Amino acid sequence: MLAWENPHLEPRDYEQIALQPTGHARAIAADGQRHATALPKNGRGALAEIVLREAAGRLSAPLDPPGVRTA
Repeated sequence: MLAWENPHLEPRDYEQIALQPTGHARAIAADGQRHATALPKNGRGALAEIVLREAAGRLSAPLDPPGVRTA
């Protein structure tokens, strides 16, 4: 579906298509957060916290409008 050039979908269809991988990413991030709590707060634990904070910020951002591609 990501390679379709012009599928002529309604805006709400694009939103539904985007919600599924976003939901999976949120589940993976939550699982990562649970595992990160077991790491020491220096080294890998600190890096995991930074990565998870970045992921949370990106996953909470609004979806891009339909038809607009971002890098």
